[in-house]
Amino acid sequence: PTNPGATLEVDGQTIDIGFNTDIGTEFQSVSLYSVGDVNLNDGMLMVTGGLNIVGGSISQTFYSKTQVGGLTYLYAYGDINMNALNNDIGLLQVSGNNVTLYTLNGVEFDGALISGNLNLYTDNNGVIGNITQGKNAVQVYGNANFFSLGDIVLSNPLNVFTGTVTFSGNSVSLGGKSDINLGGGIANGDLTVNTSFASGDITQTG
Repeated sequence: PTNPGATLEVDGQTIDIGFNTDIGTEFQSVSLYSVGDVNLNDGMLMVTGGLNIVGGSISQTFYSKTQVGGLTYLYAYGDINMNALNNDIGLLQVSGNNVTLYTLNGVEFDGALISGNLNLYTDNNGVIGNITQGKNAVQVYGNANFFSLGDIVLSNPLNVFTGTVTFSGNSVSLGGKSDINLGGGIANGDLTVNTSFASGDITQTG
């Protein structure tokens, strides 16, 4: 049912949940906690407040949609695949192994700890969405790939990009406390790469 003021909390061994495919299902806040996998099935989940998902892995079907007005918190021991094209996720805090995320609009990181690869797409359906961050660092220990029609501004001096960084965007600004190895990129505007916070190297692979 659609109830904008309701709170949904689910705690289970494995969570496999779907929502109304026609008008969507709306909540004030949603929390899903599992020691196993969490999968969002077909349908539209609309959260006016915060979305919290903790699981062994987190995934969604291609025809699902997740729309969040507040903070989206994703924590997985394994992989996170939020790759439905119609997602609308703004403020994001994420921790997992390999992470793939599609969203219609921009993303602002409120912290990220990725032990594997990160793939982030905000250029779906021609919508211009920036990729930015707040005060908390983005740390990716595999390869990082960012694709946006807007700006990509990830210049926090505490960022870590251990693998290659590939990007496509308007103006692009990257920074961190480690070396940055560019795996290839397109910047339609300005490109700024800064590792002087820790005297790191800037290299190119792609």
